[in-house]
Amino acid sequence: MSKKILLINDKYGEFGGTEEYINSFASLFGLFGYEISIIYGKKYPKNFSNSLIKEFPLEAINERNTSAPYKLDGLRDYLNGIKPDIIYLHNIFDRRVVTLLKEASAKKIIWYCHDHFFYCLTELKILDDFQCELPSGEHCIENIKAGRCMQRYPLSGDLKELFWERKRLLEATSLLDEIVVISEYMKSTLLQNNPSLEERINLVPRQVYIPEKVKREKGGKNILYVGRVVKEKGVDYLIKAMEFINCKDATLIIIGGGDDLGYVKRCQSLAEDLREKKGIEVIFTGWKSHREVSEFYERATVTCVPSIFPEPFGVVTAEALAHEVPVVAYDVGGISTVIKDGKTGLLAEPGNIRDLGKKIEHLFNNKEENLRMGEEGRRFVKEEFNSQRRLDAIAQLFGLEVSSDSP
Repeated sequence: MSKKILLINDKYGEFGGTEEYINSFASLFGLFGYEISIIYGKKYPKNFSNSLIKEFPLEAINERNTSAPYKLDGLRDYLNGIKPDIIYLHNIFDRRVVTLLKEASAKKIIWYCHDHFFYCLTELKILDDFQCELPSGEHCIENIKAGRCMQRYPLSGDLKELFWERKRLLEATSLLDEIVVISEYMKSTLLQNNPSLEERINLVPRQVYIPEKVKREKGGKNILYVGRVVKEKGVDYLIKAMEFINCKDATLIIIGGGDDLGYVKRCQSLAEDLREKKGIEVIFTGWKSHREVSEFYERATVTCVPSIFPEPFGVVTAEALAHEVPVVAYDVGGISTVIKDGKTGLLAEPGNIRDLGKKIEHLFNNKEENLRMGEEGRRFVKEEFNSQRRLDAIAQLFGLEVSSDSP
């Protein structure tokens, strides 16, 4: 009899990296006869469906305000109906979820730590515009009040109460059987905030889409950014960095969108200034499908990841290298998991706009080095982040059987 795996996440569909991970997980294990279900808060887009996943919507799972008057009775009802063998937690915001899950008869409860929510009130770990190296503590409250911390979502209510609720949520992770992270940076940061988790943390490679063949165009002139247009991703830093490059006929292409319209307009204004000063064209394409993004990689000379917040991994770095496009990135968070400085790309000093620009210029103008790093990067990604490595690691962690004779 096939085992039942229950996924729980605040969102479902095609929203971001976590949701892409969930769909690829189902593609891996659903085909081996495992019954995959998901309990989620919201779906993007609303008409999204995956034939390998049974859906169980529960709006309360998406609620970030844990003091709000909502109930999780529906979660208990779903658990009783699904009767999962394994529960795979992703983004949750309420410690009561963890407590409820312990009532289920699941053999294992595993949590994938995707981001900084559990130990950072603002979720970004940015202090004074740089990566925050401090563990969670009451000093965070004072730093937020002083305007020193960049915020992903506006914080409201009693910050001290929110801090202690978040701390209790992190402590509740000690009730879980295993924890998954995708970089040494995430492992060390999690342990910095809860040392008791050391025996439960597992470093599992992130699967990356790797095209069978690469059709990279020679003589490309495009500098590519792929991701959300939000302040923590440093898009404004990238546009400013373009003022320091001397790259003939270069075009900056920004793929993605953002909900902060004020920030998007600011980036568009910077792009207009850049066009007037340097004659460099900046194209904002909006959101594109994975297939369309692959076509942009084919025409790219360099991909830039200018994030100023500590990326847990930086999946765009691996996706670009899978297409043989070398990467320039700020050396933050888990970025160095993929970008080996001078081998698969170049790392710039965090927040240093001139350094970012000059390293983009170097890879743009040095074609032989560009090709060498792209080729070495693709080899590295194929070896470290292929589907088989991820399949084997998760199967071992979950205690699943994946026969080579299966589909």
